[in-house]
Formats: sequence, structure tokens, C-alpha cells
Amino acid sequence: MNFQQPRRLIQALSLLSMFSFVSLSMSAQDTDLTAKYQWKPVEIGAGGWMRGLAVAPTGTAAYARGDVDEVYRWNSSAGRWYPTKIFGAIPSMYTGAPVNAGGGAIAIDPSNSNHVLVVFTLSGSADLNNFWGLNVFYSTDGAMTYQAANLSLSGSLSQETTGERLVIDPNNGNVAYLGPPGAGAGNGNPDGLQRSLDGGATWTQVAGTGLPVSTASLRYEFQLPRIDGGSGTTTTGGQTTSKIVYVTYIKHDETNSDNVIGGGVLKSADGGNTWTDITDTVLETGTSTVGFATIDTLGNLWIADESNNNLYEWTRIGSTWKTSNPTYGGSGGIAVDPKNPQRIFAQGNSSISRSLDGGASWTDLGSMQFASNQTISWLDPSSFRPQGHYVSVSGLYFDASGTLWIAGANDGIMNYTPSNSDTLTTWTSISEGIEEAVAEPSVIPPGGNPVLTVEDETLFTITDPDTYSAQHFPLNTWNSNNGLSNATDSSYAPNQPKYVVELSTNMVAGNPLVQSSEYSGYSTDGGATWQVFPSIAAGTHPCILYGGSIAVSARAAGHENDPAGGDNLVWIPSNFNDFAVFGHGPAPFYSKDGGATWTQTDSFNTAPGATQRTECPSNTSYTYTDFQWGPWIFALSQHLLVPIPLRLEPSTFI
Repeated sequence: MNFQQPRRLIQALSLLSMFSFVSLSMSAQDTDLTAKYQWKPVEIGAGGWMRGLAVAPTGTAAYARGDVDEVYRWNSSAGRWYPTKIFGAIPSMYTGAPVNAGGGAIAIDPSNSNHVLVVFTLSGSADLNNFWGLNVFYSTDGAMTYQAANLSLSGSLSQETTGERLVIDPNNGNVAYLGPPGAGAGNGNPDGLQRSLDGGATWTQVAGTGLPVSTASLRYEFQLPRIDGGSGTTTTGGQTTSKIVYVTYIKHDETNSDNVIGGGVLKSADGGNTWTDITDTVLETGTSTVGFATIDTLGNLWIADESNNNLYEWTRIGSTWKTSNPTYGGSGGIAVDPKNPQRIFAQGNSSISRSLDGGASWTDLGSMQFASNQTISWLDPSSFRPQGHYVSVSGLYFDASGTLWIAGANDGIMNYTPSNSDTLTTWTSISEGIEEAVAEPSVIPPGGNPVLTVEDETLFTITDPDTYSAQHFPLNTWNSNNGLSNATDSSYAPNQPKYVVELSTNMVAGNPLVQSSEYSGYSTDGGATWQVFPSIAAGTHPCILYGGSIAVSARAAGHENDPAGGDNLVWIPSNFNDFAVFGHGPAPFYSKDGGATWTQTDSFNTAPGATQRTECPSNTSYTYTDFQWGPWIFALSQHLLVPIPLRLEPSTFI
């Protein structure tokens, strides 16, 4: 998922395969079949927005975070990621009915890669009044187990993509800083810059002289703390700390809906006891904010400007900013080679620039390219996943061997080993073990392969659940869109299971009311190939008919093997965007010609609460049902329609 989509569930409904070991001679009295089945993840790989990454400066440790709550640990020996178990450190009263959760920042102790800090946000069901909030979880055994810190802050970092808001002091693993998001415009008070002096177990708000203080009209959000480990040491709170600490900040106008009105950088030269604002007019331009930030081995602070392609450098003993101009900026990440600080890579707009002279000049390496023959086969460049496609990158990091790593959205975690003679960059996804696809109602047609409908990538047809051979939806969703389309349902004809239908719409980059956002359609070979419904191909599709649930009736006796074009379909749309404003969902539509034409049923015209509304450029009048009728929320992941069994009228639905 390459763009922020608030409809994601707190936790991916894991796509699982079930392998039965049930004996054919099992007696009819057996009722508890728990021991007869083994559940395992379906090996799809990647598939959801990987938003952040931390790579140890020595050794092979790495941790990554996705947007459906999971934090993963890299095992270099196995060449695979493993999910960590943060939920085990949260009391069951909060995890029993969670509403929203997500990992928001990761930090690895530079002197001990088994010491890991993770920011995690969890909110529970409102009726249980069990708000947990944003907290830090700390581990001393390489994220095998976690313990919860003492925080319960406002806001969430589950959507964070501009770098890690946690940092551990290279000179003392007991010292760490957190830049929390806070909440504005009446949603709580700002949480302030946080510091731990005991390895992440307890945190207090930093009260150093010179830190800006929020007011009723102006809120300061402290964002990216960074520590210069080579600046010497001092003492803070009884702990040895690095002298120089930086933190970026964002300013919010509390009188105008918490809008961003600028940003800047603060510096402490005495371990966080006093602070100086080193922002100047070169750095702060109107409503822009500072983006990604890193410190190189010479002690230079590099930050990206979110409003243009500039990078700004502040030296350890500097008093002014130096501007550098990579081709695409550095909002996606800045990586300075730890063995050669003259070699710098900057990522912006899914494209890469390289400097070999400390930022004085830059070479354009163009858009990211992707390796063929990847272990996760659906990530290979193809007609539906074009070479050089856009990737929302969330960080760029060197590891100890000189390889670059990125968190690459739906492509997962990717790496590339650079050469100074390269004229482009070719990235390989190393995402085995990462399963971020969010499941939607799926089908297993009798005698066929499972067709798993998901958010973002529409669907996968599974031929072998134990290998990364899942067949991706073969239509190109990048045309006039961002490569994403969210499936909400699928169905098949009861007496012709090779005929499968699915509903899929691009709800974010495109306007769901236009034909180019619609990828709903059918397969006549059990999910191997697909095409959109004829109404979409012809440009005659009703504009409000998207999302929701669909069902296919049984075919008439003697017509089971007829070609597509005569199937009876019923579709209950959810019309998400209109529902948020209008409060009503459209009445169902039906088709008697396999989706070539669609008619809205008049059965609901006089139902309680029904109303008519004119929609779309054609000013067509449509019937809308009462409040909260049908698939009124995207997360309602269930089949709402099924055809009546074959012994009854084939065109009847419930």
C-alpha cells in the first residue's frame, strides 16, 4: 500500500492454509477436531505497506515495521524475517478487543544489537474504556521477548514513514530519546520530547532550557532525535551521555485544525540539558517541514526538506547550514557510507541520487529498478507490475557490509549493493516471512485453487501455499492509478466453480466514481486469468457501483458449461466515500448478462429510511437505503450475499 489508507484493520486477518490430517475412518462421534489440523501462513510475501526499518551499524541485525501492526526481526542465517511478539507484553484486557494498533519506530542499540526499542500504539474498544495509548517496548534478547515501558501517550505513529523517532545513545545504551506525535486541536496536550536513562524501561519528558513550549495556539511536535556519538561525553541524570543531541520539530497551528506551519531543528551540546534552535530561513520555508534526518561518521547532520529537493548539512562545529541539491531530494531517506562519508545516497520520489564528493555534486541514478527471478515470484517485473514502478520508500540505510536497505511499501524490504560505476540501482526484495496482505472474503472453488482477495493487491490465486508462487491479479492497476486496488469480496457459480467474480476498486489514488478506478471482474478458469466486467470495459458502469459484496447464482440445468455472458449477479455496493458524508448505502444492483449491464433493484424504494439521490455526471437518480444498511464499513469483511441452493430457483439470492 503506497499511500495512507486509514481503512486498514488493526491487525491483518492472516491468510492461512489448513492442512488436514483427519483420518477417513474418523467416527461420527468425534467433535473436537483441534488436534486434526495444522494451521500455517500462506506463503505470499510482502503485500502491505512496510513503513520503517532499523539496521544495526555492526553485525547483521535488522528490524522492520509494517502498517498492520507487526514488527519483524531479520534472521540472516535463515534469510528470513520472523514476527516478534509485542502483544505478549500487553495485558489481555487491552488486546482482547483492539481497535487500532501499529509499530511506529524502532531503535537498535549501536553497542548491543540485542537491545531493541519499539514504539507501539494500541487503542481498545471504546465500550470497554481500555485505552492503552502509545508506549515504548524494550527487549534485551533480540526482540524474542518485550517488556512495556511506563508511557501512555496520545497520538499514534502507525502511519509514520519519515524515519525512526527513536534513538539510542552510541556511548551508553541506557540513554534513549523519543519524539512522540502528540495530539492537537483539542485532542489532548503535546507529549513533549521524551528521554529514558534506564534502557527504555521508564521515560520522562525532557525539560531542558531552550526547548520550545507549546501554547493553546501553537503546538510543537518533536520528531526525529539524532545523537552524534563522536562528539564526546558528558553526564546527564547520573548517566554518561553523548554531548551533541539534535531533534527536529514540527509546528502546528492549534487555531486552524492543527495545520502544519513550519518546522526546524534544535541542538544540545551538553547531553540534552540545554537546547538552541539552529533553524534559519534557508531551512524553514513557509509550511514545509524537515524530513528524513541522519548523522554521518564525521558528525555531520543531514536533513531533507519536505517542500523541495534540498538537503541541508550542519557540521559538528558548524554555525551555518550548507545546502546540497540531489536530483530527487531525500524525503525517502539519506544514507551516508559509514566507511566513506564522501559517498552519499539520497532517495526521493522513488528515485535515487548518488554523491561521491560529500554532496558537492550528484549523479542521477533514475527510478528504482527491480530484479527478475525474485524468490517471491509475484514481485518480478511484469505486465501488471511494471519495471521502475513507484515505491513509497520509508528510509534508506547502509549495513555493516556496505549494502543499502530500504522499507519499500508493498514490495517489502529491499536491498542493493552499490558500485560507484552504477548508472542505475537494481533492488531485490528480501521479504520472506513478511506477510502484510490484509485478507478480505475469499473463496475456494470446489476442485480448484484458493482465490484469496486482499486489500491493495486485489487477489492472489494459490497453487502451492508452502512456496512463494502465489499468482497475482494479472491486470495492470498502474494505469492512471498508483498500482493499488482493494478487493472486498469474491464468489463463484455453485455449479460452475471455474466462473469466479471479484470486486476491486482503487479507493485512494483514483476517484472511485470513475471507470479507471474499477478493476472488478471475472475469471472463467478458476482464477488463472481475469478480465473486468463488460460494463467497465465499455465505460457504461454505474458510477456508484463499487466496493461491497457480490454473489453469482447457479447456472440453469444444461447450461453449466456455457461461456461467460449469461450469469445472474447481485452486487451490494458500499459506496464508501459518499457514505461518510451522506450516511446511506446504495440499494443492491443486479445483472442478468454477466456484468454487461446493471440495474438497481426497486425493492428498496419504499423501505423505511430509503431516499433517492442524483449522482455522477449523468445526473442519474439512485436509491439509497437506511443508515448502516449493508456493507456500511470497509472493515466489515464477510460475505453478505449467497445464492439459494441449487434445488431452488437458480436466480434467487439471500
